[in-house]
Amino acid sequence: MTDNEIIKALGQCETQKTCCDCPYFEKIGCKKHLYQEAFDLINRQKAENEELRKKVNFLQASNNLNQSLLEKEKIEVELAKAETEVAKAEAVKEFAERLKSIYTNDKSYDRPNAHTMIVKLFDNIDNILKEMVGEDK
Repeated sequence: MTDNEIIKALGQCETQKTCCDCPYFEKIGCKKHLYQEAFDLINRQKAENEELRKKVNFLQASNNLNQSLLEKEKIEVELAKAETEVAKAEAVKEFAERLKSIYTNDKSYDRPNAHTMIVKLFDNIDNILKEMVGEDK
């Protein structure tokens, strides 16, 4: 019998309507057959529900894992951005220190005026940049 036929037959037995329309009418011991098939139907649906519950739990766990991975990826991107900013700041600091060292280490003139100092620094900017980014002179 189909699930719907079993349910219909249970409804007819429950209300004690005429048995003529029941799909189990012609079977000897019809209630025994009906109850057994109803019991089987309940167990089958129970097993199906358990399988669906397992699938739902798996999908929820998978979704939670995916969300965790996305959060981890976002944190890694933010960390990479922060590391880039630190590297930029360090590069600027190193550049400034190298320019200062040109002025303080060059003893070829005693008291340079501002113009001489600026010209000297500008003459060395390209060389310092080439050194810092690894280009040949």
